[in-house]
This record gives sequence, C-alpha cells and structure tokens, in this order.
Amino acid sequence: MYAANPMDLRRAIGEYVTQGRELLEKLRSPEGPTASPVDLHILRVQLFLLDCQAANMERLRERTPTSEVAKVQRKKSSSPSND
Repeated sequence: MYAANPMDLRRAIGEYVTQGRELLEKLRSPEGPTASPVDLHILRVQLFLLDCQAANMERLRERTPTSEVAKVQRKKSSSPSND
C-alpha cells in the first residue's frame, strides 16, 4: 500500500504513531505479558523493517535533491513488486 500524496503519507504515519502509542500502553499494562513469543517477534521484525526504511529515506534525502527523491519514490510506487 502506497500513499498517493504527501498528505496521505503524513496521515498514515500519524495513524501508525497513534496505534503504536496504544500498543505501547497495552504492552506496559498487565495485559502485556500475555503477548505470545510469535506476536512479539512479528512486532520486532516490523519495527526493524520500518526503522531500516526510515533510515534509507533519510540517507536518500541527504544525498539527493528533493526533485530526485520524488522521482525515486514515484518509480518505487509504480513497481508491481511493492505490494
């Protein structure tokens, strides 16, 4: 799933952060220890992947003029292998 424009991406990030805060509260609550090892592994992998992608975007932005970043993002979003 790709955001169609920067506002969609901003909204998706905001929703993710909100849900992440709610999840953090649940993990810290008495309910937290009931999370299965598989669920915790899935969570850690997803966080790792997001961290890697955010770092890649930061590096790309540091090396590339803004117009070039937009071209790379459009190219990636049109690729059929990114579902």
